[in-house]
Amino acid sequence: MSVEGDFGWTPELADIFVDGFKLGELCKSQGECTDCPGFWQSTASFDITNQAQDNFLQVLADASRQVNDFCNWQEPGHSMKAQFILSWTETASGQEMEFKKGVIEPIGEPPIYPEEEEEISILSTFVQNKADSPEKYVFRYFDADGEEILEYPARPEETRLMQVSLIINFEPNRDPEDYILESKVQLRNLKLENN
Repeated sequence: MSVEGDFGWTPELADIFVDGFKLGELCKSQGECTDCPGFWQSTASFDITNQAQDNFLQVLADASRQVNDFCNWQEPGHSMKAQFILSWTETASGQEMEFKKGVIEPIGEPPIYPEEEEEISILSTFVQNKADSPEKYVFRYFDADGEEILEYPARPEETRLMQVSLIINFEPNRDPEDYILESKVQLRNLKLENN
C-alpha cells in the first residue's frame, strides 16, 4: 500500500481500513512524506488474511482533513491517491503446511489411549507433500517383493518396507526447487514360538 498527495505536514496522513477494520496509517511521521512528490511514498505491507477469508475485501484509504487538493501528478487538483497491491500464496484447501506428530501416552491396565490426552508437536514446516498425489505421499508401503501396497491402510502383515518422504520448499513458486528428505525402514516380523 502506498500513497501520493499533500502529505508534507505532520497532521496530514492517510488512515488505511480493510472491511471497516483500521490496519494503520501512512505518512504519520514527520519527514516520512512530502507534498505532491509525483511518485508513490510511505509504502507499507499489511496482513489481510483474516479479512480475505470471505473472498471479499473493501479497502479504504481515508485522508485526514488537513490534506488539501492541489497536487497535479497525473491529474490536476487531487489531494491524495492510493495504490493497493494484493499478493498471496495459494495452498490447497484444507492442506496443512506443517508435518506434525501426535503422541498419546497409555493410561491404566490394560492400557487405554484417550484422544483428548494427545500431545501434538510440529516436526517440520513448509511441507509440500500432498494427500491426493501418490508420488507426494509422506508414507509409502511395500511388500516382500518390493511392490508398493496401494490399498490403504496398508495391511501390517504384508508390509516389509516403509518409506517416509518429506518435500520441503519455503516458496514453491521460486528457485530453489523442492528439498526431499527420504528414509526407508525395513520391518521384521517377530514370531512367538511355543516350545
